Amino acid sequence: MFILIINAYNSYAQDVQFSQFYNAPLYLNPALTGTSHSSRAILNYRNQWPTAGKPFITYAASFDHFFSRYSSGVGLMVMQNKEGTSKLKSTEISGFYSYHIRLNETWTLIPGLQATYVQQSIDYSKVIFPDQYDDNGFIGGTSEPLNLSKRNYFDFSSGGVLYSEVFWFGFAYHHINRPRQSFLDDDSRLPSELNFHAGARIPIASSERGRSTRIKYKEKSLTPSILYKTQGKFDQLDLGVNFLLEPLQFGIWYRGLPVKRYESGLNNAEAIIGLIGVAFNGFSFCYSYDYVVSRLNKRTGGAHEISLIYIFGEDDSKGKKKTKYKRLPCPSFYRK
Repeated sequence: MFILIINAYNSYAQDVQFSQFYNAPLYLNPALTGTSHSSRAILNYRNQWPTAGKPFITYAASFDHFFSRYSSGVGLMVMQNKEGTSKLKSTEISGFYSYHIRLNETWTLIPGLQATYVQQSIDYSKVIFPDQYDDNGFIGGTSEPLNLSKRNYFDFSSGGVLYSEVFWFGFAYHHINRPRQSFLDDDSRLPSELNFHAGARIPIASSERGRSTRIKYKEKSLTPSILYKTQGKFDQLDLGVNFLLEPLQFGIWYRGLPVKRYESGLNNAEAIIGLIGVAFNGFSFCYSYDYVVSRLNKRTGGAHEISLIYIFGEDDSKGKKKTKYKRLPCPSFYRK
């Protein structure tokens, strides 16, 4: 386990992943900044592989706001990731900007940018390297050049989203500058990640509620969507559907590429994901569980994920004029 962690970080380090990726919109794509057309606060928590020794824990907090006068969204995110027994820790602070372009009565285009400052640290006393073992067992000591226990760097990303009231299409290009992120004495760089995501919101039934409640609509809808991402030698596909029966939401997702095998011969079929959520008074809460269907199933315990979202009132043009922008129809199901 320790060796795998070090090798992964210095070879083909992959980004943190959220199963509820649309409930972590700024992390998914900087172009999703400001898409609530109001102020939005989000908390995310992920506990991956809880029964495999020390789990991989991720915390994230973000806030974004839409300025209708400038057709712009701005945001801030803080994220920390703790990886396994090695005490490998990464803390990130990111700033976001997006510009919303109304193409016509149907479609809106949003380009977005992200700048991130990253600090990483590792506890070498918890790490075992291959040369610390011989035929007789553990011998201690290592010839690896352990010169650094901390590393800081800047990271830049961009993205775009095209959407209507029913459909959306997006892409994001992360780690444009491919920062050096190795603790060892080499030039290992973080591979760029490219992702594509798309979906549709299909209404089943909708009825307006009374004016005494903040939630204006009781909605029934299906939201099928897909996310494909590639980073280094690895790629991944998430596809599924969310069912909204306001104020409840249910979802079923699959992660993997079963038709593709990596060099080790392992079939890339990773997880089935179930989701349940509830929304009320501007809040939404979601819980999901990743059931691992690969060979790691019995050893990892899957993954637990929680998200909490709050939308602050109407958009900042209230009392002046109604915003000209329609809300993105992603699976994030909060409504005012």
